[in-house]
Amino acid sequence: MRWRTGLLGMTTAACIGFCHGVSGAQITNRPSWNQTPSNVQLTVQLGHANDVTSVAFSPDGRLVLTGSKDMTARLWEAASGNEIRRFEGHTDRVTAVAFSPDGHEVLTGSGDKSARLWDAATGQEIRRFDGHTDQVTSVAFSRDGRDVLTGSGDKTARLWDAASGKELQRFLGHSGEVRSVAFSPDGRTVLTGSADTTARLWDVGTGQEMRRYTGHTKAVNAVAFSPDGRYVLTGSDDHTALLSAVASGVKLRRFAGHDDSVVAVAFSPDGKRVLTGGLDFITLLWDASSGMRVRHFQDEFDLDQVLSVAFSPNGREVLIAVGKATQMWEVASGKELRRLEGHAYRVTSVAFSRDGRYLLSGSASPETQ
Repeated sequence: MRWRTGLLGMTTAACIGFCHGVSGAQITNRPSWNQTPSNVQLTVQLGHANDVTSVAFSPDGRLVLTGSKDMTARLWEAASGNEIRRFEGHTDRVTAVAFSPDGHEVLTGSGDKSARLWDAATGQEIRRFDGHTDQVTSVAFSRDGRDVLTGSGDKTARLWDAASGKELQRFLGHSGEVRSVAFSPDGRTVLTGSADTTARLWDVGTGQEMRRYTGHTKAVNAVAFSPDGRYVLTGSDDHTALLSAVASGVKLRRFAGHDDSVVAVAFSPDGKRVLTGGLDFITLLWDASSGMRVRHFQDEFDLDQVLSVAFSPNGREVLIAVGKATQMWEVASGKELRRLEGHAYRVTSVAFSRDGRYLLSGSASPETQ
């Protein structure tokens, strides 16, 4: 099926607006502060046959990419919600998706132990990256689009040449599954977070471990580089997030305030603020330099796990996936600006388009598990 668009505040059998019984992905025009719920556009995507596991905007914000447990990834037009392309070939769930920096290619990771590169214009498979011995948990493109990074349940991360499919580096050393990966802003290093309680920095050129970030007592679920590449942020099952210096590996700040696993972390665009989301139903905003808590985001209507967080491109708002809703809050005031409903099941991922015009959320649908 296709996306459906309408006005928030309406309820119809077609699941337009504030409708229930919807699973899949949603895209919403970013509301202005003087807008009321009756004039905010909502688009609902109903095409996948199982949980949406991951979502991404194209670099120009015109397209939306979704990955699903139905073993497909799909490409949608943001403005209309029309399905443009379907990427089929995986034999297990699609666990992670990403666009190339130029938007011409799509990358998917899967439970079938492979990652695949697809032509966004034709839907054809261009390259297959085989070698992992367990599910691919995370994928990323280098900033220039020449390299592909994958993390896996086989305790390794691997670097691949996007043009040839050749494995360039294998990052060995973790004793638990690699749950998250990231390229540094300059593309010279990669960061991995693992169930073995550590995050590690690796040299892209040599494949050697350069730094080990310790301090967590349980699995590391999420990792991120600061925009300037000087710091790394990690979120863990030990209920904390840590800020460490890239160059020295020294732990600079411990953000302690959650009562359950921290599963989502993000830096503000200027690197001065840190956002953490936890399974304890709350999202916390921190000052990166002092480690002090700045804001506590929690809506009394959405007492549920926070699975994804994001800053707007200008850093003035944050987007939070909590329960069946997507919340948008103003950073400066701590005021909730918008609570977007429409999903019938837990929202697992959220994102802003690069220009900040659209909000994207992906949802699970447990009845099809």
